[in-house]
Amino acid sequence: MPGGNAGQCEMKIHDDIFYDAVFVHQERLRAERTHAHAHCVINQMMMPKLNLLVRTTPQRWESLESFAYRAVDLNGLRSLSEVARALRWKPGRPLPLQRCQQLMNSLGQGYTQLEPMIPTEISRKEIQLGGHTLKRGHLALSSGRFCPDCVKQYGYGRAYWSLAPLPVCEEHGTYLVDVCACNPDTPLNTARPGYTQCSCGADLRDSPRKRASLAAQGLAQEIVRRYKLLPDDYQDHPLAPVELPPETSLSDLLDLIAFLGSISPEYARMHLDRTRPVMRLSHVAKRFEFAAQALCCWPAGVFPLIRRAYSLLGEVPYSSRTAYRALQPVMNVAERWLAAHVYGWFAQAVAEFIKTPSAWSAHDNRFQAPDCARKK
Repeated sequence: MPGGNAGQCEMKIHDDIFYDAVFVHQERLRAERTHAHAHCVINQMMMPKLNLLVRTTPQRWESLESFAYRAVDLNGLRSLSEVARALRWKPGRPLPLQRCQQLMNSLGQGYTQLEPMIPTEISRKEIQLGGHTLKRGHLALSSGRFCPDCVKQYGYGRAYWSLAPLPVCEEHGTYLVDVCACNPDTPLNTARPGYTQCSCGADLRDSPRKRASLAAQGLAQEIVRRYKLLPDDYQDHPLAPVELPPETSLSDLLDLIAFLGSISPEYARMHLDRTRPVMRLSHVAKRFEFAAQALCCWPAGVFPLIRRAYSLLGEVPYSSRTAYRALQPVMNVAERWLAAHVYGWFAQAVAEFIKTPSAWSAHDNRFQAPDCARKK
């Protein structure tokens, strides 16, 4: 029948169009795979390599800077800068994934061994370190930090010392070192001849120590516990910080510490403290102490910081309503900086502050440690 033949012809035309489309799609996929393979081969050919004769194994929690310096010393090289130039590697910057592979090949280690110590760039705003996804501002990679006692005792440095808000060694309770006495205004960098040696020849392990407060030691231990993913009952410091919301991550805690330490009546100053990269430990230490004192006796410990937000302006609230209005800039910054659950937790402390007239009516610019911290 004519109608039947027409239907068969139409179906045949549709089948031809379908198979042509499948063929075109397969050819496109084949071309993309060929292009990707060629691109990978070219990248490997262009990627600089440095085969070190003496290989070393990274220590647990060791930093990339410490590990690279140990490899330099074992192979009799002059400095880390020599290796960096050969690899076209810029120490102090996060590495993209392909550069991580290059560094692993040169140092003779696999991804499992080096992944915890390499700050890997996963996006324009985020870096992965030790299995944690952190913001760029959470890391201070352009300057060297270490605890003289830890390096003298163990012979290597820790990766989590590069966390920007962390200025205290959790084991020895002293502030980390990031400068040499020969030039206290210039942070340490990878141009120095050795991990523990300054360009002037001084042994950085002999640097003077400064003791941190008990509250700062407790907060440092909590940060390291979260970095190492240790259980909650591991923390036994007498001034351990108050229990945070259960969904709080390491990144959330670092945001909270930076926020508490920078509370100020000047919004522009708070914004500057938040956005500028951390270069010096001296900039971090005072703010870390503020945050530690606040967290060790929550919520009463944060009252002096909240009061400081308006007392520096000479404006003493005469009612709970004026106290709330005076804190609006601080609350706006907190809502912008903190995770939603941490902001709600902080807002509860502010509510307790406003409900306590003796807290917001006291006109005192000095930060006083809470009584509970002193008793502990």
